[in-house]
Parts: sequence; C-alpha cells; structure tokens
Amino acid sequence: MSFRISSGVPFGDDIRRIAIELIDGAIADSGSCAPSPEGIHAIRKRCKKLRALLRLVRPSLGDTYRQENEYFRDLASTLAPLRDVHAMVVAFDAVVGGLDGEVDPATFLPLRRRLARRERRRTGVEQRLADVHRRMEAARERVAAWPLDAPPAPEAWRIGFEGTYRRARRALAAANQEPTAERFHEWRKSVKYHWYHVRLLAPLWPEACGARAQTANALGELLGSHHDLAVLRSALGGPGFADGTRGLAASFAALVDRHQARVEAAARPLGMRLFAEKPSRLGVRYEKYWTAWLEELQGPATTIRLAAAASG
Repeated sequence: MSFRISSGVPFGDDIRRIAIELIDGAIADSGSCAPSPEGIHAIRKRCKKLRALLRLVRPSLGDTYRQENEYFRDLASTLAPLRDVHAMVVAFDAVVGGLDGEVDPATFLPLRRRLARRERRRTGVEQRLADVHRRMEAARERVAAWPLDAPPAPEAWRIGFEGTYRRARRALAAANQEPTAERFHEWRKSVKYHWYHVRLLAPLWPEACGARAQTANALGELLGSHHDLAVLRSALGGPGFADGTRGLAASFAALVDRHQARVEAAARPLGMRLFAEKPSRLGVRYEKYWTAWLEELQGPATTIRLAAAASG
C-alpha cells in the first residue's frame, strides 16, 4: 500500500501498517548484494518517513517517540557519508550545467575526477548495510507495542501536524533573517516532514492536499540541492584539494556560491506561499477535511455520531 492513511481501519493500526511497510522496504534495500547510491538514498528516505510518521502521532507515543525518533535518526546517519560523496558529484554537475557556455566545462574536469574517485573509494558499505538490516529487523518487532490506541483521530494527528508546520514556518523566518547553510538545512528538514504529513493525509481531499504536497516537494528539492551545494562547497576547501587544484577549486567554489544564491531566490517565494497560514488555522482546516472525508465514507449520520463520541 502507499504512504498514506486508509479508510476502514482504526487510525493507530493504520499508522502501524505504514511503519511496517517502511521498515520492510528498508530491510529489503539493506539486504541487496550490490548496494547502489540509489539504494542507500532509498533507505535514508524510509528513515525520514518513519520519523515523519512518529512526529505526526507524537502526542500518543509519550517516551516512545524520543526513543524511536533517535533510533531511526542514528540509522540514517550511519549512511550519510555514503550518500554525501554521491551527492557532491550530482551537485557539481548541476553547477556545470548552469554555466550556459560562459566557462568551458572541461576546465573543471580535474575537480570532478577527484570527486568521482571519492565515490568509488566508498569503504565499509556492506558492513554498514548489514548493521542497518539487523537494526531494522529489531525495530519491526517493536512497532506492535507503539501506544497508538488513544486519543482518537483527528486529535491523534492534529497536534503533530501543526507542530511540524510551525517549525517549518519558524525555520523559514530564521533562514530569511540569516541565510546560512545551517539555517537552510534546518528549514529543509522541517519542510520535508511537512511534505510527508500532507502526503499521509492526502486522502482527506486529494486535489487540495495533492497541490500542497506538490509545492512542498518542489521546495524540498530546492532546499535539498542547497544542502548538497553546501557539502560540495565545504569539500572544495578541504584537504582533498590542497595541492595543484586549490586555485581551480577556489574558482569553482565561487560558481557554487552563485548557484546556491539562485536556489535561495527560487525557494523563498515558494516558502512564503506554503507557510503563509498560521499553524492553528491550517490545523482547523485539515480537521474539517477529515470530517468531510468521514462523511463521504460513512454518511452524515455516522459522522455526527463519531464526532459527538470524540468530543465527549
């Protein structure tokens, strides 16, 4: 099944179902005999989805939230260095692709060769994936015990939904106030979580939620490229380019800065639109979507009875 809530089952059981599907996918990916950058990226994405799922139902989880959130965060972190070496090559190519003929791309081939050699020299991949595989299997056993039976939806998700949105809104303000790579990275993480939440709740109103998810995804991709450019920029100033390529690396770093500024200029208007609403107003609106969804599924009489039971 897809990464979204479904009808006809208790909300807590549905959350467990989604978590199990994500964990099973990560177990399958980490058991690959020939791990690829795409496979490693897929595992990290599953960890982020699991953490988004936990954030959505955080009020129900209590101490379980902190324990599981840290668990999946640490799992993803073990694979971050493997992902970064590939992302730097992709970011490099994006900068070169934006030169529009003003500089001969062949000028910077020595830099790209060095980055590509780093990617080929990835060490410990199989061992790290084996560890992920083992730890995901252990996590799967715990999902059944997650305390998700109360409160009833939408109380089960509204606080978490609003909280993630609020953090993204504040991160946008912080990035606008002081546009550092660290602040844009924090904004990116919260945007991704909001995107996942909108995707999870998409059945409430597919057209409206789909449009919002599309915008959040576009913004997340921009901010993801901003982060990859920052990682590349840092590498260009490191010891790997300390010999005869230092001058070339400095010249390319200036191009990275320019490309990053373009990404920032494109991201800000999207963020202003996506996070224009106050968190409480967005939460109220999505709760109304929930009520309308129930009415479509079960009829108005059942919806009124369920709403009365939840408020009592």
